Amino acid sequence: MIQLPKRSVTRFFIPLIDVLILLFCVFLFLPMVGQGDTPDSSLKTNTDTIEKPKIADSTTQLLKEIEKLRAERTEAFKGSVFSRVLEIDSTTGDLFFRNPDKSILKNKDDVSSLINQDKLSSKGKELFYMVLYPRDLDSSYPTRGQRENYERWLNGIVWSFDFPGFISKR
Repeated sequence: MIQLPKRSVTRFFIPLIDVLILLFCVFLFLPMVGQGDTPDSSLKTNTDTIEKPKIADSTTQLLKEIEKLRAERTEAFKGSVFSRVLEIDSTTGDLFFRNPDKSILKNKDDVSSLINQDKLSSKGKELFYMVLYPRDLDSSYPTRGQRENYERWLNGIVWSFDFPGFISKR
């Protein structure tokens, strides 16, 4: 035969549940109680109000210094690099540059003479050539062979392709 327990389980759980409910209510009231009830809170607010303008001044000073350094870096880059823009014709795939008229580069000799001419006129600056792909996205030029030729012709100098719509990873 089944015997009932001598002590009821509810005698234990009812006080436990009461304590848990009380703790939960205290937890709910925590956001309403401010943290400014400590005796040192007045000192903290005074130092915070004093430090905020100092921080703002230092951040504006740092931002000005960053802009100054960027400008110096840009000027140093401009002073040390001679750049030339080469373009690819969207109808034929020919490589050309403007000086001010359109001059087509047909072979490696033309590119070599342009590089030599730019070395003389750059006065010791580093040469950089940017090859612009056609802006006409429907153009099928340059072909793979033309692109490989251009890469061979420009080998030995600093250059990069500029594709419309994204940054070159070369």
